[in-house]
Amino acid sequence: MPGGESFSIEKTFGVKGPKNEDITFDVYTSNGILATQMYGTWLLCPNTTYHIYVENDNSSCSTSNYTWSVPSAWTTYYTYQNMISVNTNSSPGGPVSVTANTCCNNNVTIISGYMGSNYNCSYYSMLLSPNPATSETVLTLVANSEETIFDENVEWQLEVYDKVQLLKEKKTKIKGKEVKIKTSGWADGIYFIRVRYKDELVLGKLVVKK
Repeated sequence: MPGGESFSIEKTFGVKGPKNEDITFDVYTSNGILATQMYGTWLLCPNTTYHIYVENDNSSCSTSNYTWSVPSAWTTYYTYQNMISVNTNSSPGGPVSVTANTCCNNNVTIISGYMGSNYNCSYYSMLLSPNPATSETVLTLVANSEETIFDENVEWQLEVYDKVQLLKEKKTKIKGKEVKIKTSGWADGIYFIRVRYKDELVLGKLVVKK
């Protein structure tokens, strides 16, 4: 500069495709329930069928022609567009990576990660509708098998934590399969829900987006 001052300029950009933070995994069970996620890691149960999606939040750089790499101990049923259907068999954890064509190059690894093992594979799961939510969502506890019976008279509780694990809301002495969670005053983002029913802990993820 004329007065002798100096400064630097920084610009963030992606090489050969979207930025890392634009590409994420979403994991659902075969009955459409979001799998457990804790601290950014998906936790999978053994002998369970999952549909794993790769999501691209960068609208200016599309991805296509996905190729999946999953643990050899899993059974791969089929792939369709940005999804793969697998069964974890007796080895639920393991590395998963995806290559794809991007706006800049072909056959580029766009995401790689590790699926953890869930050691709390309970008889119940939670269904959140809608998810993402704007002003409210309904949490429904569902049985994972026809043999499991839900007791309407048993009281249960839920806790909601934000992305830095601060308690956002707590409800106790809930009866019945459903409970409404109001999110109208919440900031956009991801929230983690923990339900304690009988002696089980059921975990889920809620997205709030106005």
